[in-house]
Amino acid sequence: MRHSLDKALAEAVWTQILALERGEGQHQPLSEKGRKDFKNRCQDFPRCLRQNGLTLALTFFQGKSDSEKHQTYLDRLAAVLASESLRHRTGIQWAGASETVTTLIDRAVRSDVRAYRQMTGIVSRASLWFKRLAEARWSD
Repeated sequence: MRHSLDKALAEAVWTQILALERGEGQHQPLSEKGRKDFKNRCQDFPRCLRQNGLTLALTFFQGKSDSEKHQTYLDRLAAVLASESLRHRTGIQWAGASETVTTLIDRAVRSDVRAYRQMTGIVSRASLWFKRLAEARWSD
């Protein structure tokens, strides 16, 4: 069971990284600086999640979203969690980037302990796939 979840996460994350690189959902493809910024967010989020928990990590990144770098990461994370192969596990439906991020944060805040732990596990694994694949795709 774990392998199927990791496979679905890896595929969804890879799709989002390639879409971001090509500029899908944006006006232009990522520049070299944009790649580096996104890669840095991919490295920051798992650490933030481990140290602070799901709700605080999400709200911290949302609070930083006046900088487009953090918002882009949250948008792509939400897209992964709302992807067709994962929405039955997360209960997150795609409703546009900002709306889906808001739903994700609301779900983290309002869920019971069991659902919160399950969501934390899925988000943690997704963030690790973002980190791994961004580092592999954009190695220095």
